[in-house]
Amino acid sequence: MSETLLIERVALVAVAIATVALLLRLIYYHAKLRAISRYHKEYEQFREAATSDPTNHNLYYAILEKQTEIVKLFKQARRTSPIISYAEQAGYGLVQSRQLSPWDNLQHDSAEIQQHILFSFHISIGYFRARRNETVSPVFWIESLIIWPRSLLGFLGYNNEGAFAKLLQILVLIFEIVVAAFAATNSIIA
Repeated sequence: MSETLLIERVALVAVAIATVALLLRLIYYHAKLRAISRYHKEYEQFREAATSDPTNHNLYYAILEKQTEIVKLFKQARRTSPIISYAEQAGYGLVQSRQLSPWDNLQHDSAEIQQHILFSFHISIGYFRARRNETVSPVFWIESLIIWPRSLLGFLGYNNEGAFAKLLQILVLIFEIVVAAFAATNSIIA
């Protein structure tokens, strides 16, 4: 097998792997977007039902059953749970104040808590839509080719902002340029 044919095959495999990875990313974020949008719609239905018929507990339990999945999607959208102060009457003219997380109280009837939850839904929907849309952007593809070593380090749990990551980034970029130049001189890339 000639050296040129080997380089052509390696380049073809690299392009195929990158294409599959980006298509999987597109599918992944689209699925997350559909899930969070569906949960948002169900939460809106729960809010409407809770105000129109407070004795109907079917949607109440449905939201509780999905609370773990909803919170997981919020976290995947890189949201942090807000902590809010909440005051309620304790009886005998006393007021009890406490702090709570809206995410742990999706079924709560407080307008303030519901506003925080709706805010988290909208931010999460925007996050997943942006990640899905950037996948089909040529700028994202080019950026991915340039910064993939640092992204890989971050994905593996290593510090992707340190000196080692930057050095690795530069070395891989130089290697990519050398391979591209070599391929261009051997008429692999037209």
